[in-house]
Amino acid sequence: MITGYATPEGTKKFAERQNQDSQKNYKNVHNLTLSNVGIGTYLGNPDTETDCIVRRCC
Repeated sequence: MITGYATPEGTKKFAERQNQDSQKNYKNVHNLTLSNVGIGTYLGNPDTETDCIVRRCC
């Protein structure tokens, strides 16, 4: 771990301050409380119909 950055205590306190509904998005990883990250890459179902819809939008 890089000294002076995220700490187990600090990341846990941050997660505890968040909305209770979002608590399921936090996990303990290497003793740090981390959240998942949504980056908007989901384009829909993995099927031919969705592929065609996505292609028409581009």
